[in-house]
Amino acid sequence: MVTKGPADVTQLRLGHVTGRARTTRGRTTTTVTRYALHSLGAARRPADGSTTAEVLCGTCGRQVRLTVAAIPVTMRTRQQWRIWGRIIGIGGLAFIVLAFVAAAHGMSGLTGAFVIVGVLAACSWPGMAAEARKHDGVKVAADETRQARQLHAVLRSSR
Repeated sequence: MVTKGPADVTQLRLGHVTGRARTTRGRTTTTVTRYALHSLGAARRPADGSTTAEVLCGTCGRQVRLTVAAIPVTMRTRQQWRIWGRIIGIGGLAFIVLAFVAAAHGMSGLTGAFVIVGVLAACSWPGMAAEARKHDGVKVAADETRQARQLHAVLRSSR
């Protein structure tokens, strides 16, 4: 599988949440979040390591601090997500096998727990792989306020 590199910073936008709509049909609830998109301005990717950049949100007028990682750091993080996804997924499959072994040896009390843990872990594998593909190495800084992190996100531009 060919892995595309992270998006160029010019392809990313600072998103400010302008609304959320939740609809429920049967047992399925869908939440749609609307964003106002703003340029990342002068934010640039460093050659190595990571740096912070202040970006002006055009919606609320706040300076939002972003963490911008170098491409090698971003690729390493993506690889770690993929590795952990595989470890958890394979671990989940191992728990499912343990459930069959426990059932074969009359330990029915453990069988259900092994199946539940195994299925949950195995199902997380594709999600972690998808997260690895989406990771572009630019995010709202962890030391920003909780409100700033809830209202802002770094998103790929569709333009």
